[in-house]
Amino acid sequence: SKVLLAAVALVSASTVVLAAPLFSSGVIECLIGARPESAFPRILGGLVGIYTLEPLFTFLYVRSVCSLGEEVVASLRRDLFRALLVQRVEFFDQNRAGELAALLSVEIGTVRQTLN
Repeated sequence: SKVLLAAVALVSASTVVLAAPLFSSGVIECLIGARPESAFPRILGGLVGIYTLEPLFTFLYVRSVCSLGEEVVASLRRDLFRALLVQRVEFFDQNRAGELAALLSVEIGTVRQTLN
């Protein structure tokens, strides 16, 4: 559901941003007399609506994507920890625990940065 929310927010934000020039040109056309003055309040209202909705949709998109990234990282950590728990003693004889912990920390940090 978070993926769907992120996709809908992205499409909505993009649509709103792409509609802004249409409304801006309408305002200019009203100012130069190419459109009737009676259309000005409607066009200006649309422009205000666009500049109000765009940050909201962008916030929803960023929030959803960041949340998804954190869930992926948490799941990855959980899976790696479970994989370490089932290793034989020989594995830990061959690999130092500190090096493993540092490696996993760096790699998971890289995944986190990539997803965010």
